[in-house]
Amino acid sequence: MSICCWSDDAAYGVGNARRLGESMAERVLVPFTGEGSGVDVLSWGQEHIWQAMRASGSSLAMSAIRPLAPGATVEQFADELGFYMSRFQTMRTRLRLRPDGRTLQVVESAGEVELEIVDADPDADPAKLAEAVSARHYDTPFDYERDWPVRMTLVRQGGSLTHMVMTL
Repeated sequence: MSICCWSDDAAYGVGNARRLGESMAERVLVPFTGEGSGVDVLSWGQEHIWQAMRASGSSLAMSAIRPLAPGATVEQFADELGFYMSRFQTMRTRLRLRPDGRTLQVVESAGEVELEIVDADPDADPAKLAEAVSARHYDTPFDYERDWPVRMTLVRQGGSLTHMVMTL
């Protein structure tokens, strides 16, 4: 697997990374390919959930924090995220909001998804940072036309991964 990474303070705005106890954010592009692609209208169930999301102003996201075993690597989680994206078409689906009010689902067969790595300050509690990242994931609306409906962030302290945060 070929991955590309870069640092990005802009994701948080000036000074916000520090308030979360992070010293930097790194993003890794994880490529994926999967079976099936196409464009179609939402099913009635999908349409019902989409309308509830719009009415509530919420993505109705779910988030989980997983403490990591010593020795966990970025490559392991890049592979895991790539597997999820390849295996599950729902994770490879974006919406197309049409001017006529209809909403279409667009399933892609290939692309790249971001895996974020944040470094906890040496004196910070990485578990609390993972909770703050989870809250940021939850509080940041998805851009349904551009974002994949999944966010994964790894928390690292002193060069070792400590937690994985995943939000769907």
